[in-house]
Amino acid sequence: MSEANEPRSGRKRSRERKRNFENGVLTDDPALVEPLVEQFDSVWRGAFCKDCGRRDFCSDPVV
Repeated sequence: MSEANEPRSGRKRSRERKRNFENGVLTDDPALVEPLVEQFDSVWRGAFCKDCGRRDFCSDPVV
């Protein structure tokens, strides 16, 4: 799981409710991979949509 860009949120979080979901990991350790896969899936399932604070800007909200 990786992200090639270094966004501002990766260096400094400006607000509690304004953030990106990014990880940069290189491993084959299942103990590390499984929680990252779960986090990735939870983003795409809409687990954070209700409280993200950006719904007005979302063209296709999950929830």
